[in-house]
Amino acid sequence: MGADLIIVVFAVVVIGAMGSILGSIATGFGLGLIEGLIRLLCTGLIAIGSFS
Repeated sequence: MGADLIIVVFAVVVIGAMGSILGSIATGFGLGLIEGLIRLLCTGLIAIGSFS
């Protein structure tokens, strides 16, 4: 129940630098693009692609 989302949100905050709103927004946008491209290219690697 939302554990997948919590892990992604935590990764976005940590990668985007804690306390930096612009960094978190940019990281969220980039991670969304990466997940979208992985979803198009190879469906089975969606969960792995976000964190590699």
